[in-house]
Amino acid sequence: MLLLMILAFRVALFTGQGVWDDGKVALIQMFRFYNFYVDTVNASFINSSPLNAYDVLVIPGGWAVNYRRNINSAGISHIRSFVQNGGVYVGICAGAYFASRTVIWEGRSYSYPLSLYSGAAIGPIDSIAPWPSYNMASINLQDSTEWVLYYGGPYFSGGNFDTIAIYNVNNEPAIIELNYGDGKVILSGVHPEIEEDSDRDSTNFASELPDSGSDWGWFIQIIENALNSVSIEEKAIISAGKIPIPDGELFDITGRRIRGVPKSGFYLLRTGKNFRKILIVK
Repeated sequence: MLLLMILAFRVALFTGQGVWDDGKVALIQMFRFYNFYVDTVNASFINSSPLNAYDVLVIPGGWAVNYRRNINSAGISHIRSFVQNGGVYVGICAGAYFASRTVIWEGRSYSYPLSLYSGAAIGPIDSIAPWPSYNMASINLQDSTEWVLYYGGPYFSGGNFDTIAIYNVNNEPAIIELNYGDGKVILSGVHPEIEEDSDRDSTNFASELPDSGSDWGWFIQIIENALNSVSIEEKAIISAGKIPIPDGELFDITGRRIRGVPKSGFYLLRTGKNFRKILIVK
């Protein structure tokens, strides 16, 4: 008999040139706190490797122009294919600018190639904090008001999307979600990964600012809701010596298809267009 275990959601966190270090560190702590498995990847990895071993690709805050400079056309294609085939893209601040077709920064317009979002990301919002300063921003998240770190991020205009949160200062979208193929795109102009009044994010950034509580829980819930909307539940039937996987295939970690009865070890399970890392114990 074989035992199949579906592991935690797998996150590819971009940590290449231009990424804001405090945001990167805080994101690692946040995802690990909620039992996500986190790999850090750079531009070379994205340019050379499909991302189908992951559930979520996170492009953090930093400098979007560096992302555009270092992630080449092959990397752009890998990101698009990842999302189109059921992955979830999470772009925070610079990662949101990078995913947008048009970036309007301090009144000047720039075209960006990834274009998961067909509209414009517009910033900074001087009424919250003129660049390069930062401040707490009040956002309306469903029926609650949350105070979240703002550090030069955008609001969003044009294209089709669902508004998750709005800036109360200007009633413009602060966090949006949209479909891209079979996947989801979540773009945030604010930094919910930063815990201003706690050291559990392993940073001291903005510790002088008042904070009304953690933003981790509601932000993780947004991501998990997106994952649950695109992922197919894999229910393996355990029987004598083999695992029938309806409409599914097994691959080893290098991407080679497994035929016949698998041995014990880690594999990628593809159900429809979605991949999940699994452990098989014989």
